[in-house]
Amino acid sequence: MYVCVCVCVCALQLLTSISRTDHRVLAKIRELGQAGVRRATDIRQFVSQFVCNELFAGHPAPSRCDARYWPSERVIRNCLYTVRKNRRFLAFVFFRIRVMVFQFTYGIQYQILSRFFDTAPWYVEEGL
Repeated sequence: MYVCVCVCVCALQLLTSISRTDHRVLAKIRELGQAGVRRATDIRQFVSQFVCNELFAGHPAPSRCDARYWPSERVIRNCLYTVRKNRRFLAFVFFRIRVMVFQFTYGIQYQILSRFFDTAPWYVEEGL
């Protein structure tokens, strides 16, 4: 009972910390993650420049204690994880589409050797 409540509270804190962050800041973090920036400290510097120079250009920047515009490292890492997970899923979908197009185009039967396509992508049997 205690473990379940603790997990629910932690998940709720995570969701509220992400939802507290401004949507424009989250979009910038996603954009940087898709561009290939991997370290949370680098993203924090880019977000700092974004908030000061683009969101509040000509106005005083909000306090560094304001979690809406200055996300924590945990929020940045979670956002980066989501970007990586989506990228892996899209790579898997595009691979499956390429295999189906290949099979439809050439009519050659193939056999998947492994559950993980990185180790053994596919094997074409041609009467060997």
